Amino acid sequence: MHSSNAGSMIPIRILLKKLEKVKNIHVKTEKLPPLFASEEEFLSWQEMHKRHVIEKADLRDLNGEDCFLGIDSGSTTTKIILMDSQNRVALSHYSPNNGDPVKAVRSGLLLFGTTLSKAGIEIRIARTAVTGYGEDLIRAAFGIDDGIVETMAHYKAARAFSPPVSFILDIGGQDMKAIFVKSNAISDIQVNEACSSGCGSFIETFARSLDCDVAQFAQLACRSDAPFDLGTRCTVFMNSKVKQAQREGASISDISAGLAYAVVKNSLY
Repeated sequence: MHSSNAGSMIPIRILLKKLEKVKNIHVKTEKLPPLFASEEEFLSWQEMHKRHVIEKADLRDLNGEDCFLGIDSGSTTTKIILMDSQNRVALSHYSPNNGDPVKAVRSGLLLFGTTLSKAGIEIRIARTAVTGYGEDLIRAAFGIDDGIVETMAHYKAARAFSPPVSFILDIGGQDMKAIFVKSNAISDIQVNEACSSGCGSFIETFARSLDCDVAQFAQLACRSDAPFDLGTRCTVFMNSKVKQAQREGASISDISAGLAYAVVKNSLY
């Protein structure tokens, strides 16, 4: 084989030795601190998030009562909730859209109907509302009373939990929304429309590629001792970083924790 410098011949055995040396050169991916320093810190974090939990209603208390139905038809998932007149949650449903938001809502509503029927409960739906990407479609398909712009739905919910709220960050399935609140009104909204990096579909893509569901994938992240620093790139470029981490012996929990860091960094940057 000819050398590119002087046109001289290099024996194939020498070339193979050179290639072997190059193959054994590894660029180590940096590690990050664990998401939680100890089990106690993790449990403390869980308790902190339990402060804002909506009270649940007993289905037996709903017989003959007025209830309210809310639907969030998001870009990747559908959320449906049934509440009583005291703002207590009676039933809830969460499922992926799988490319058919109408079917997803219909399945959720049928599940509610079956649950109430089996319990022998009859209720009256006093009012219905829908928000999310599929707002107009779902409102037309199911005769929903009210359509609420997603950002306003977030604002009203945030105020219900924290009246002096001044900033809301919505990490959705396909985008992120930074909502700024001033004088009890939304003053500015910023959306990362160009890229879904760090959003729900971003996490879901990697969870599926590693044979995990999203909930299991998130739990694994909390248990990682050495998260891999995967940077802040889009999903396409992040694939190569994940494969590099796997070559270096990274566990699924280390990759999941690294992606959790990526979500935070993408939110900030």
